[in-house]
Amino acid sequence: MTTFIDSFTERERQMPEIYVVDYKLMERPCLRGLITISLLPGLLISGIGLFEKNGNKWLNWPGREWKDQQGQPHSTPVITFVSAELERVFRHAVLEALAKYQLENGDAR
Repeated sequence: MTTFIDSFTERERQMPEIYVVDYKLMERPCLRGLITISLLPGLLISGIGLFEKNGNKWLNWPGREWKDQQGQPHSTPVITFVSAELERVFRHAVLEALAKYQLENGDAR
């Protein structure tokens, strides 16, 4: 049986282990939590938003908020990926790390 991981390229399989080091539960309309991950020893990425609606989950990467001259809010991503495929793999790895964190910490949302 083919698994999701089987579809990864060799380069994608070499991604470093991702650990969730903090998860703050949020109860907003779609925002379910804010995640902090450790990607490499000493490298933390915080402010990853976990969203859920109609049974679908997705992540928003951290961004820098700013307003244009008319006062309209905008966000510029602080994390970008060289390909949609790499982002898909990274997103999947973060969601797997979150599931593991929630099981180990009694938060099985």
